[in-house]
Amino acid sequence: MLTTTCSLWFALMAGFFFAFAAVVMPGLDRLPPAEAAVAMQAVNAAVANPLFALGFWGAVGLAVVALPTALLGRAPGWSWLLAAAGCYLAGVLAVTAAGNVPLNRELAVIAGPEALRAAWPGYAADWGRLNGLRTIAALTAAALALRALGPSGAGRDRQDRPGQAGRPQSP
Repeated sequence: MLTTTCSLWFALMAGFFFAFAAVVMPGLDRLPPAEAAVAMQAVNAAVANPLFALGFWGAVGLAVVALPTALLGRAPGWSWLLAAAGCYLAGVLAVTAAGNVPLNRELAVIAGPEALRAAWPGYAADWGRLNGLRTIAALTAAALALRALGPSGAGRDRQDRPGQAGRPQSP
């Protein structure tokens, strides 16, 4: 159940980040730079809501729970789940905390058309690269968690447990 939930939640967030990369940022780039910056300030303010928090922090919470569960429980597919959780925490949480959030905070305090116009190109490029990393990390985490559910992932982990190699798996 935990592995399935991680797969779905990580994929949900991958889709959220992908939507920004595929639609939101290209759409903002069609605006004059100062207007794009103001629109992004509004988006950043709007993202602080319970629904986004549920998605973002729910995935983080699942990853945090999955780490010790996978490592200590060593159930079939455990190494894939461990890799998925680590990938999500390093590639999404850490990148967001160390990169996207500080950029958003810097943009939030910029005012005036000239300052916004000057800030937008660098912000958009840096934020876009970081968002690309988050998208890839969340999608990779979802794929790794899905792999943990598959028969080959589960079977491979059985060999990692002492006394379990070569034993048939129960259905």
